[in-house]
Amino acid sequence: MPQRDQSAVLQLALVVAATVAGCGIPVGDPDSWVPDFGIHGDYGAIAVNDEDHIAALTARYLNPDEADRQALALCGNGCKIALRFEGAGQCGSAASSANGTIGVGSGKPQATADAAALANCQQEGGTDCVVKLQGCND
Repeated sequence: MPQRDQSAVLQLALVVAATVAGCGIPVGDPDSWVPDFGIHGDYGAIAVNDEDHIAALTARYLNPDEADRQALALCGNGCKIALRFEGAGQCGSAASSANGTIGVGSGKPQATADAAALANCQQEGGTDCVVKLQGCND
């Protein structure tokens, strides 16, 4: 690759890295929410920022503190733990609606967690809620 092209690629990489590091998960874009999975654990958490319409999910962590810590780190400033789920096979879900409402739920199997998140989203005033994050413990 010519020197000039390498420089352009490096500049783009730095812009992307700075954007990701500074913002966490993009505000108000549920399609960009990403779950994070630990290694063979029984603890998970969902962190939410209702004001900025952001959520993050962790699953398969070895202890609840680490699951919480990572969910908060992924979610960013202003986030709170909205739900913890623990135990083998327990799942968590987060749903969002076009008006920015976020609902969370847990259960076993994943379909139960999804249904709980959709119901919570609707109870909180969401319309046309859609599950955007899912994850289960081992």
